[in-house]
This record gives sequence, structure tokens and C-alpha cells, in this order.
Amino acid sequence: MEVDYLNYSLQELHEAWITIDDYAYPERAIKVYQLLKNAEAKATEDNSSSASFTWVASVLRNFSRPRLYNPSFSDILLEESSATMKEQRVIKLIAKRESIDH
Repeated sequence: MEVDYLNYSLQELHEAWITIDDYAYPERAIKVYQLLKNAEAKATEDNSSSASFTWVASVLRNFSRPRLYNPSFSDILLEESSATMKEQRVIKLIAKRESIDH
């Protein structure tokens, strides 16, 4: 079943990004990444904020997100680090796909 991410809010896209397995679903990860980056750019443009706002908002969102357990700050940083590594892998997938298309 194909998931329709087009109607996802920025927060829902962040949650999808954190949970998606880019090894098992590389095309889905690329789609979520592109939608997330577009939504972040639009939110930043709408708020006329700096790029650092996105990171700060992300950390604050993690503190306010309901969880079954109480995460420590190191857990949140680990989650952010994993998302960053995933982002680097997906950027490489996008570049590889674009080089194949040309």
C-alpha cells in the first residue's frame, strides 16, 4: 500500500522521517525527505526565521512529543544523529538516481 505523504503536516513528516527505514524503503525515504525539506523551507519562509530555528524547533518538539517513556537529552541527540546519518544516505541515493537519469 502506497502512503500519501502530500497531506502530512511538518510534524507528521518529521515523525515519518524518523521512523522510515531507508534501507528497506529507499524510494519512500527519498519522497519523505524531499517533502520534508520543502515543508521546512516553506515554514522558514513563512516565519522568516533563520536556519537554526529548524534545529531548535526539532529539539523542542522532541521534548513535547508524548512518549511511553521519558527520554533523556542524550536519547534525543542520538535520534537527531540517526536522522542526520539517514539524511546523508538519502542525499547520496538522490544524487545516484539523478546521475542515472542523465
